[in-house]
Parts: sequence; structure tokens; C-alpha cells
Amino acid sequence: MWFGQTEVNLRNLFDRAKKSKPSIIFFDEIDGIAPNRTEIIQPARAAIVACLLGLIDSLNRGDVLIIAATNRVDSVDPALLRPGRFDKRLEFSLPDESSRERILRVNTQRWKRCRPDAELLKFVATSTVGFTGADLAKLAHDAIYCAAARCKTEKVVPVQVKKVDWTKAISQMSHSPTNVFGSSLVVHQPLPENLNPLVGPTIKEIIDFMKPYLPSDDCDESKNRKNNIGEANT
Repeated sequence: MWFGQTEVNLRNLFDRAKKSKPSIIFFDEIDGIAPNRTEIIQPARAAIVACLLGLIDSLNRGDVLIIAATNRVDSVDPALLRPGRFDKRLEFSLPDESSRERILRVNTQRWKRCRPDAELLKFVATSTVGFTGADLAKLAHDAIYCAAARCKTEKVVPVQVKKVDWTKAISQMSHSPTNVFGSSLVVHQPLPENLNPLVGPTIKEIIDFMKPYLPSDDCDESKNRKNNIGEANT
């Protein structure tokens, strides 16, 4: 792409939006278009950010609505987040356990055979902390592939997706990075069965002691904890 072509395309985009008002402009992965200028080495990239800021400031409120999406809000130029530009921020965090269970149910509802029951969905949802919706959709496909490979080896017909296939798919999958909106999520892994008799009771005591101070995977528990803290402070 020629230097300056991006700025021309942005101006054309905003001109079309103004002529078609009321209209909406949506930028996906805005951090790729307007990265933080303090971290930019190429002057041409900084010029693109400056052009975008000027175009946003030239709009009349109510004529054109601008929406942007990013998974790396810390990489976006801070000038974009100032009043008069992107005023409102909606944060969509990673799904909790109940949300993961519903996402898995949606992705398996069309399975004619071997549709997972509630117990199996609960197990998979518990084992996929840190997975996004896209990760869970891919996991459902991977579980089918694992089941097909197992049934081919065992010469079993028709293919049945079992718990062992889900477990194998989870162990083989690398889910999306957990750096969401600048906050890192530490993804836990189940304790190996051979270590459970040795350190299991001690770890359980530590978790029970730290539980009031740690973020919960369940939204309701988190809300209840906040309410209890508020009541204690009053």
C-alpha cells in the first residue's frame, strides 16, 4: 500500500458516512489502525492515527455513530479514549462457568447422536476456564475429531463422543490468550490424580482460606462477596 493511501481511504469512508447520515462506522481491531503513538516507530503510522482523530472530531454528534472493537485496549492510542471521541466503553469479559455451559449447549444442540448430557456439559465447562466462545466452538469440533479417531481405532460404529474425547480435545487445545482488556487471567489446571493424596488436603486448606480474597469464576458468588464486604464496612 502506498504511503498516504490509508488516510485517503479513511477520508472517503467518513465522507460516505456523512452523506448517508444517520449512519454507523464500525472499526474491528481498532488497535491495528490507531495504536499507541508512543510505541510507533514509523512516522506514517502516527500520521494515520492523527488523521483518524481529526476525522472523528469533525463529525456532528447524532449524525454518525462510531463503534470500535479491540481485545487490547491498552494498545490503543489514549487520545481515542478522551471525551468527545470514544466516550463509552463496554467490556465483554471471558465467559464464566455457567456461560461456558450455555455456549457448549448451543454448539452441540444440532448433534443428532451422542449429544452431551447436563453432567458432561458441566464437566467440560468446569475444565475450560479461560476459554472464549470461539475456543469452545472449536473444542466441540475437536471432540468430534477425537471421537472419530478413537472409534476408528476401536472399530466402533457409529461414532460416539464420550467424556474421554472431550478430555483429550481439551488437553490438545491451545486456547486464546487470556490478556483481555489489559487484565491477565491465571488459568488453573486440575491437580494430577497421583499427586492428590499427597498435597490435595493442603491445597484445599489454602484455597478455602484465600477464597474470600480471590475473584470467583461465578458472577453470583462474586456479587455476594461484594455485598458481604459492603455490609461489613457499614
